[in-house]
Amino acid sequence: ITSENGAFAFTGSGIFNHNDGIFKITTSDPSGTTWAGQNMVFYDVVLDTGYSVSHPDSSENQVENDFNISYGTTYANYEDDNLNSFNKLNLNGTFDMCFDNNNDCRFVFSGDVVVQDSGDLDASGAGDQSFGSLTINNGGVYSATSGTTEITYHDGGDYTFLGFSGIFIHNNGTVLISSGYNRRVRIGTNRFYNL
Repeated sequence: ITSENGAFAFTGSGIFNHNDGIFKITTSDPSGTTWAGQNMVFYDVVLDTGYSVSHPDSSENQVENDFNISYGTTYANYEDDNLNSFNKLNLNGTFDMCFDNNNDCRFVFSGDVVVQDSGDLDASGAGDQSFGSLTINNGGVYSATSGTTEITYHDGGDYTFLGFSGIFIHNNGTVLISSGYNRRVRIGTNRFYNL
């Protein structure tokens, strides 16, 4: 999607069949755009705008495979803590997980969350978060919720939490490793507040 209509790159409440395809927003409007399909299931989503993309609370969407924020800033603005699930997040841009800082915004990623070297994952104003695994690469930042960041699985290798080369800001929150698998945590010079 390369443009928008009335500030919306995508909106709708009808039937959307993903057919295992990629849903990609590349609009370059410097005022930002909104992705607001309601109760829809996507397969792969790529946000590559260079500007801001808003995903409001009415958009209870699921992403079955990869959610990629390649560039720009994405704002989530949710008012309830019962969000539909996502699978994997690959972050090169900025993801503000709760734009209005109401501490009710909650995301569930059942797969790997990878913050790349230019990525900034900001949950500081959000509620509890759930990730399958969390990797913060060199130059990447995860500013955690002051609530609980739960890690439920592992990255397919040895680690549930791999943050030794990136920046982890605990914000006096808790990291809960609930994975039943025998995997490792590597934090480097970063510090947990409560583990």
